Amino acid sequence: MRRLPLVGLALCLAGCAPDLPVVAAPRVSTAAPPADTGGKPAAATDVPPDRPTPTEAAYARDTARLLYGRAASERSATFVVAGPDEWSLCLRAPGKRPALIVFARRFRSEAISQVEDDVEIRRRAADTGACRKAGMAWISVS
Repeated sequence: MRRLPLVGLALCLAGCAPDLPVVAAPRVSTAAPPADTGGKPAAATDVPPDRPTPTEAAYARDTARLLYGRAASERSATFVVAGPDEWSLCLRAPGKRPALIVFARRFRSEAISQVEDDVEIRRRAADTGACRKAGMAWISVS
């Protein structure tokens, strides 16, 4: 008599199985690894040390869109601070407060993972003084 409830449960699960989601197995890539560029993507190997990599420039563009919406915005053409522990880019938009993006390390890969994303965005006047210097070169990001 005890097996009867288990049989009923098995029949119910068999009838309910079409309602359960199907999960695909992960795909394993068999492609050859990219050519050796010294651990750096080819796009980032020729970037001068005072200029952002394509990944850093894209991060600045996306941050400007987040901070300033559809307003025309710009980023500094070079790092305003470039040192062993900090690389900073400025963002600005007409009528808006400037922002300073502080990278703790350089990003030479094609994307920044959530684990690596320790970038700070500073907006206080005391932190963004470097962004108000006269003669700074700017690049449109919007």
